[in-house]
Amino acid sequence: MSSSRFILHPLLDPYSCAGYPSGWMRNKPENEVHFMVSSIKKKSLNKNCFQIWRRRSNDHTPGNDISELACSLITRGDCDLNDPISSTDLTKKLVSKKRKINTTKPVIIICHGFASWRNQMLLSNLAVDLSNAMDMHVLRFDFTGNGHSKGDWKYANYDQDFKDLLSVVNFVENGLDCSIHCIIGHSQGSASVLKYSSVCSKKEPPPCKYFVNLAGRYSVQNDFDPSRTFKPDKCIDLKQQGYFTMTQRGEKEDRIRKVTQEQIDMRNRHDVSSTIEMLQSNENVNILTIHGDSDNIVPIENAYRFDKEIGNHKLYIVKNADHNFNGLKYHDELVTAIAGFCLKKN
Repeated sequence: MSSSRFILHPLLDPYSCAGYPSGWMRNKPENEVHFMVSSIKKKSLNKNCFQIWRRRSNDHTPGNDISELACSLITRGDCDLNDPISSTDLTKKLVSKKRKINTTKPVIIICHGFASWRNQMLLSNLAVDLSNAMDMHVLRFDFTGNGHSKGDWKYANYDQDFKDLLSVVNFVENGLDCSIHCIIGHSQGSASVLKYSSVCSKKEPPPCKYFVNLAGRYSVQNDFDPSRTFKPDKCIDLKQQGYFTMTQRGEKEDRIRKVTQEQIDMRNRHDVSSTIEMLQSNENVNILTIHGDSDNIVPIENAYRFDKEIGNHKLYIVKNADHNFNGLKYHDELVTAIAGFCLKKN
């Protein structure tokens, strides 16, 4: 039988892992903790082991089999993650007591998009106001290689993104001992969210019933043309040397990202058709797509296609909104739409 192990270490600087300027936050969360989650797969022991610690400098150097994900958790009431805790499935009661988190409140998980992070203005503000509106904990995290998370950044890293989401789901269910009410994905993050929704749709009862697709792309194999996404000079570099570089603005310094032809090929192999096929006759989970009709990155036609092909699906169009919903311009509308969808009675 598999088990999970969780270890917590104290954080010296409570804001070293927060990272978003105060000016970006319309409302400040009353209770928020920041930590790293490490997922270690031990096949020989048939165990999934985790380490959770508050972020320090570079005092932990794991092996290549560990994925380190930066997380921010807004809680309803106090949450104490300071005490070192080692737990298995047999000691969940002890863990829940020591962590001082209200396990009767479910969790909302938020996944960011391409070359972004958990503290993007849209997502960090959604986290605060959805927690207040729905009276639930909200956890958002950085995918591997993004934000504060460790690991190598890769273009179109869909497989790793999905593994990261599964690690976070496992942590919420077995580490915090909480249920998951809703999972939200923006742009590329929605690919992992929809894939997990298809997994949940085949389970009875589903471990999560509500999923929100914010400006997601309906990707099919061989539909990606780099010339429609990248500038001409980047495409020339790709053709001549097999890669190009792009600059991602960072919190303290910019990051140079390398996009290779191999990664472009991997992006072109990405296909959501198998996921959509599993959701065509879906009745177990509820899926909401929210899309701006002025999105010039992922055209609105993608949203209409999701609505046509996914069962038990609701489509909400935000008039005049762009791919990132114009920062906070349509924030209240998004919160109302998501909360209304997730709190409806079946």
